Order: sequence, then C-alpha cells, then structure tokens
Amino acid sequence: MPQILLRNHRPMITFSVLSLFVLAANVFVTQSGLFIVIPFELSLAVIIDLMICIPVVFYLTIVRGYQLPVWTVVPVMLIGVFLFRLLLPEHDLLNSNGASLLVFILGAVVLAAEFLFVYMLFRKLILLVRNYREARKTFYFFTASFQKACEQTFGTWVVSRLLATDLSVWYYSMFAWRKSLSTIPGTYRFSYHKETGYLAFVLMLAHALAIEIIGVHMMVAYAYNSALAWLVTVFDLFFLAALIADYRAMMLSPVTADQHALHIQKGIRQSAHIPYVSIESIETAGGTLDTIKKQKDALHMYLPEMIEEVKPQMEITLKNSVYATGLYGRKKCISKIYISVDNPQEFKNFLEEKIQKMKKSL
Repeated sequence: MPQILLRNHRPMITFSVLSLFVLAANVFVTQSGLFIVIPFELSLAVIIDLMICIPVVFYLTIVRGYQLPVWTVVPVMLIGVFLFRLLLPEHDLLNSNGASLLVFILGAVVLAAEFLFVYMLFRKLILLVRNYREARKTFYFFTASFQKACEQTFGTWVVSRLLATDLSVWYYSMFAWRKSLSTIPGTYRFSYHKETGYLAFVLMLAHALAIEIIGVHMMVAYAYNSALAWLVTVFDLFFLAALIADYRAMMLSPVTADQHALHIQKGIRQSAHIPYVSIESIETAGGTLDTIKKQKDALHMYLPEMIEEVKPQMEITLKNSVYATGLYGRKKCISKIYISVDNPQEFKNFLEEKIQKMKKSL
C-alpha cells in the first residue's frame, strides 16, 4: 500500500521538491549581496525561473503525470508573476502602476504560450507534417491546411487553434516571400485582390503603424521603463506582421475551384470549403451595403476600397449550411457568401455551369 500511494503521488512529490529547490535558490540570490552588484541580470534570471522553468517542470510532472489539460500551466505562470513581486516588490522591471503590471503579466503569458507552441511542434512534428501534406491535397492553402492538420494532430482544443493562427502569421510574413502562385492541375483560380485599392490601404496602415511603434516605445520608456516599452513594441510588431501576412496570404490564396468544391480563404482571417452540391444559386448582390454587413450567417469575401466602401459583386446562396473557419479556429455556420473577384463574369459563368451540372446529376 505505501508503494502504491507513493507511485500515485510521485508526480506531485517530484514537482514539489524541484519547485521548492528553485524557489529557495531564488530567495537566496535575491537576499544576497551579489544581487546589489548585478540586479538587472539576476532579476531576469529570477523571472525565467519563476515564469518559465517552474511551469515547464509543472507540465512535465503534473500535467503529463495526471493527464491534465495543457492550459492548467497558465495559473502556474501567473503565480510566478506574483512570487516575483513578492521577492522583489520595488524592482523596476515591474512598476507599481497597475497597468504596467497587467501588461507584464499578459506578456509573460504570451511568451510562455510561444514556448508551449514550439514544444508541441517538436513533440509531434513528424505527425503534423504528415497530416499537413494530406490536408493540402484537399484544402490547397497553407492556413486552411495547417488548421486541419493541427486539429488532427493536437485535437480541437484552444492551444492547437492558437498554434495554427500563430504559425500562419509567421509563415506568410517571413517565409512565403519567394513563393509564387503555382498551377494546380484540375483546378480553376480566381484572384480577388488585384482590382481593388486594398493594397494602398494596407501600405498606409503599415506606414502609420511603423511610426506609431516608434512613438509608443519612446513614450512608454519615458513614462514607465524600458522593459515595458519593449514588451509593448513586441505586441505592435506582431500586429504589423499579421497585417503583412494577411495581404501576402491573399496573393497566394485565390478562390480555387476543383471538380467537387469551391475553396475560399480570405487572407489568414477566414476559410471555407463549399461543395457544389451545397450551392443553390449565384446572382448579383442585392440590398444595401449596411444590410449585407449585418448578416451574421454570411461569409464576407470582399475587400474594402481605399476611398469608399463598395458593395460586393455577387452573392452565393447555399441550400445546405456549411462551416467557415475564422481566426484562432473559430467556427461560423454560414448560409450565404458575398464575394468579389477580379473577373466576376468568368467566375459567375463557371459557377453557374457547375451548379447546373450538379442539378442534372441529382
């Protein structure tokens, strides 16, 4: 009996011993004379121990030992933040202002999540690559294929959906610049970004954001401290990368039609797989732009103009509702698609022909 109890509680005992050892070492360091000599470097070491090392130990022992959800690591990271405040209440890295502390906590959670994503990738990398290659045969685009591969590899839980969006941002913003739009046998492709003023809008927004990043960094560094300023800058840079990735994804992900379905991906924001048998009709978009925007069961596959907003060209009505996937894997049931493409008449004729063939075959 004692051996059985010891075996059942071994993960808890292991975590307790290791975390207490790390905590005791940090208490000793912060109370020693060495901390007065190099306070900033040792403070960073304490942060890494409390908000990265201990959560990693928690995952390897408690989460894996008791088969707990991975998100249970987050409370441990937050406890690490408060332990740091307890050990070093007056330190400049965490200003006493509540907003500064809140931003720091958020940054710590995001940083830990990034480490978790990297760990997940390496742990199941071979299976993920295999599932991605299979999904690419059906979905054609990186974001839609990678989302499906993540669901098959890691399940439908929140972290896998975050991973899919996170990797899409870095893929399109940093690694897809030499990619060109390749021809896929048996498919027809319809671009939707060339005949709009959306590129000018993106360039204007990116330019304004670049200036804002510099200004906000200097303001936060002056009002609070440099560590908080760099943390805010990291968030701003990620948003800039997402903006660039979204437009790059539009260039590489035109509306694609194969023998069985219509494949739609709007940047990195939305994607949908529409079988022809689920399409009732395609016609010129009716109603006002405000009415179209308010339709919650519709997928809006068109881009805003630089000067004024324009109605989408066509509306596709579905006889069977389908699910569209948005940012972070959010699902939305849609029964209508409002769409604009660079060659609307060619697209309309193609889809009408497919609809007629499907009706005749039924």
